[in-house]
Amino acid sequence: VFGATWLQEFTGSWFQQLRFDYYNRLEDTRTPPILDQVPPSLKSLPGIESNSNFERMRLQFDHYWHFGSHWQAGAEVSYRKEAGEVDAIIADFFPGGFLKERDAWSWGGELRYARDRYQFDMGLRVDDSEDFVIETSPRLGGSIRIGSHQTRLRASWAEGFKLPSFFALGEPNVGNPDLKPEKSRGFDAGIEQPFGRGRGAVSLIYYRNQFRDLIDFSPEEFRLVNRSRVRTQGIEAEGRRKLWESIQLAGHLTYVDFEIEGSDEPLRDRPRWRGGVRMDWQFHHLARLQVDNSWVGPRFDFQIPVPEQVQVRGYMLTALALSYHPTEDLTLFARFDNLLDRPFHHFVGFPDPGISVRFGMRYRFRFN
Repeated sequence: VFGATWLQEFTGSWFQQLRFDYYNRLEDTRTPPILDQVPPSLKSLPGIESNSNFERMRLQFDHYWHFGSHWQAGAEVSYRKEAGEVDAIIADFFPGGFLKERDAWSWGGELRYARDRYQFDMGLRVDDSEDFVIETSPRLGGSIRIGSHQTRLRASWAEGFKLPSFFALGEPNVGNPDLKPEKSRGFDAGIEQPFGRGRGAVSLIYYRNQFRDLIDFSPEEFRLVNRSRVRTQGIEAEGRRKLWESIQLAGHLTYVDFEIEGSDEPLRDRPRWRGGVRMDWQFHHLARLQVDNSWVGPRFDFQIPVPEQVQVRGYMLTALALSYHPTEDLTLFARFDNLLDRPFHHFVGFPDPGISVRFGMRYRFRFN
């Protein structure tokens, strides 16, 4: 993964930004046969050995303006190029895989009006991919502060668009080359209340989304399919509190309800409940420690060897992250996931390997 951002300010109210990032993933995979019974029937899946290579390059150019005392505007154009290749051998004999490339352009703009007590936003994005027709994604939103307790009400509405991944289109076992892009329309409304003289805040948000052609796995067809219409709705609650100048505590809880219109199948791998608590400790002026506890509820799943087990149990995970800033522009970081080495399954029959560690660095270049 590589990324870079170039920012230039023409005046105090006009600046531009150029962003570039590159992503490359190589993967060698061996999937053993998946047997439905012993001896296996024709519904069993053969073993697959595959080598895959995925590349993505993105380039985005933005302009921002501030005019008057309350208006802001922005415009952007972006280009994305993706290439994916899979070379596979099925059942140690049959060749498989795919080679796909895709170019996509997008244009967009946004307008914001903000005063001390209220703010309104509107935006529009246009996506053009060589495989699909041009899609537009509008967005509207706003917030207003009421009363003497700094209570803020907010609401937004938006439409979205997402292309199917190369994996979804071409994976030898479950891929479907006839998949259509996902489309969504959503609305949310909420309230936020500060307390403790600005040292803390709580918020509650209700959201409702409707998806058309949502990409989901169907055990009946044993491949990825487009769901005609899927509805989700739920609530999100968040809270944060600064205990001392160097320690902040935050928590969140999410509940989601879903329904596939015209089908009795559930949405898989989407838990109804999620929650977590995070502590952020600035224990040194150059170093920071974060401890994150997260809870994930049970969720529906499907695996051929155990068709009677339709749910994955919930689990709790603890993560620890450290960051060190020896200079203003250099950051060294490390993260330990599943710190307590708890056994759990992401999917039925696929246990998590245990503790994992990531570390790296970020550096910001400055040009005068």
